[in-house]
Amino acid sequence: MNARPRFTHRLLPVLLLVAVGLFTLAPDVSAQQEPKLAPRERESEKLEKRRGRVFGKGDMRGLTPEDSAAAQTLLAEGGALEARGRAAAALGKYKRIYKKYPRSLAAPEAYWRTAKILLNEGKVEKAFEAYDAIIRAYPDYGHFNELISEEYRIAYDLVKGRVNRKFLKLVNLGANRERGIMFFERLVFNAPFSDYAPLALMNIAEAYTEMDQHENAIFTLDRLITNYPNSLVTPDAYLRMAQVQEKMVDGPYYAQDRTQEAINFNEDFIILFPKDPNVGTAEEGLARMKQMMAESRIKMADFYYYKRSRYQAARVFYNEAITIAPTSAAAQSAREKLAQLEVDEARAQARLAAQAGKPKREGFFGLFKKERTIEPVLPDDPEVKAEEAAKPGGNTVQPETGTKPANP
Repeated sequence: MNARPRFTHRLLPVLLLVAVGLFTLAPDVSAQQEPKLAPRERESEKLEKRRGRVFGKGDMRGLTPEDSAAAQTLLAEGGALEARGRAAAALGKYKRIYKKYPRSLAAPEAYWRTAKILLNEGKVEKAFEAYDAIIRAYPDYGHFNELISEEYRIAYDLVKGRVNRKFLKLVNLGANRERGIMFFERLVFNAPFSDYAPLALMNIAEAYTEMDQHENAIFTLDRLITNYPNSLVTPDAYLRMAQVQEKMVDGPYYAQDRTQEAINFNEDFIILFPKDPNVGTAEEGLARMKQMMAESRIKMADFYYYKRSRYQAARVFYNEAITIAPTSAAAQSAREKLAQLEVDEARAQARLAAQAGKPKREGFFGLFKKERTIEPVLPDDPEVKAEEAAKPGGNTVQPETGTKPANP
């Protein structure tokens, strides 16, 4: 019978030597990896990759004199072609510059000239991308205000539908508000402390309002009011916020949160900007919203008055309607209903007192005892009576029982 091979301690040194040799001969993986970038550089690279472009880091390191001279030569050739009216050939030269020599001084100038040509050709979205490339990748290029101004103009034209967008050069596609909103947001990101940032937010809110996306419009206006309280467009933001909140009001039968928000922003506008020429518009909106709030209180009071005969609860809500808008039509209606409520309440109390004076039914030797219940007399709802009268045949008088109708 064959014996099994045994693992002895004499093989351990051999195995250790083999492991050490393999570890020593293994390639250095860490040396092949790229050096880690700073957090700001990583974020910039993510933005550029997301946009489908990889630009230089804004410095001239790693650029040889020959590369710089080649970039300047291509720039001069592109300028000559552009002067002769060969815009397509010039674009090719400029593209070679910022693709092949992104760290050269000629690269941002090539982007600038590319954007100008694209604007002349009506390709505003590609022109925006070229301007945006200069702002993000070449912050030392200069002309910052002019770059931001061009970006604002392109985004504004897209939102307002001023760009001629045709499908197959036949069908006009109209305004591209989504792309315009995105461009405005990128402008705010590029220049948050410029005068164009609050203007961009205002245009974003207007675009969302036209698209019936009121929640996004309110969020954008809140950003404008919070981040730019001293801007020239901040008063308009307060007034626009009140108007957007008013558009979201569903009526007096629903919750009045939006109505209260509209009231608050109209009041803030009147208090903070008393000399603004739009104070009259804010006062009209405030009156409408107070009328809506008062009508809501009247609807609640009518329920307690006509459906439950809860006179005290109805009185509270009628008085609230008068307090909210004392000079409105709703307040006048509340006063009239309060007067009728006093009469109906007095009748109900008199009826209760009359019923309380009658003897109780004790039943048969105390058995089958019945508790007396007094049914409240519900007052007539004038709105229900008006609806019944408006129906066909609602005002016809029926002949009395036992009488014959007159002969025709």
